Amino acid sequence: MEDATALAKLRSFELFVAEYQSSTQYPEGTVISQDPLSGTSGKPGDVINVIISSGSERAVVPDVFGLSLVDATIAIEEQSLKVGIVEYVESELPDGQVVSQDPPANTELLKNDEVNLQISGMPGQGVEMPNVTTHTLTEALSTLDEDGFTRVWLRFAPPGEGEKEEKVFKQNPSAAMGVSTSDLVELWVYRAVLGDYATDIAENVDVVGTEQTVVVTATLREGLEVVLYEAVLPVGAKQPVSFTGYLQKEGEYAYTVYLNGTVVHESTAVFTKKK
Repeated sequence: MEDATALAKLRSFELFVAEYQSSTQYPEGTVISQDPLSGTSGKPGDVINVIISSGSERAVVPDVFGLSLVDATIAIEEQSLKVGIVEYVESELPDGQVVSQDPPANTELLKNDEVNLQISGMPGQGVEMPNVTTHTLTEALSTLDEDGFTRVWLRFAPPGEGEKEEKVFKQNPSAAMGVSTSDLVELWVYRAVLGDYATDIAENVDVVGTEQTVVVTATLREGLEVVLYEAVLPVGAKQPVSFTGYLQKEGEYAYTVYLNGTVVHESTAVFTKKK
């Protein structure tokens, strides 16, 4: 569309979008047809009416077997679909992993259709994810504790103009989603200063097969971790992970290195006053 607009202006014509149409042939944003047709004589200022592709209205169901509910939700939403009914069933798979999905992988659906999931666990253990966005961090953690959630990760970002410190502005899983209380809950919180106490952490991680995401967290208390570092690592032996982490209170903390969600190393570090 941008190329078509630029070309029209270059030749002193005006471009008018008459309609958007779904199309499996033309990618979203490209011109499907025009009036007048290419090669027709015209004068400067004439209007070219175009029909633009809005992309395909169809989406392909991803294969989420063996994923956690959080990762399955991300994969499904990336395909412009939604998670539907979540049911917990007894299974030989580890608790929290997707046992089956309906429709199956590679099925074509309309965008925004739902994919139902069965998760390994005790039947009936699913709960509705509460909405903790716009809460303070203290309020959000209190709500999650009361509802029985056992794993929470915190990520911090500088507040924008008018935004309040310590306010939760994003959560995963989304509110009202059916989840297990053992699922990982991630909260994004506004905080200008990460902390006055720091430590240097250096690790080497082996990455095999394909690039992977490394996350390093510090444990504030049982079930509550703060993300100190996150990056995508290329394939290779002993990939370096080196950074300075910050917390609000001094002391010795356990930290964990995750690679694509799997624990690969655990240790401790002492956080001391920044100089």
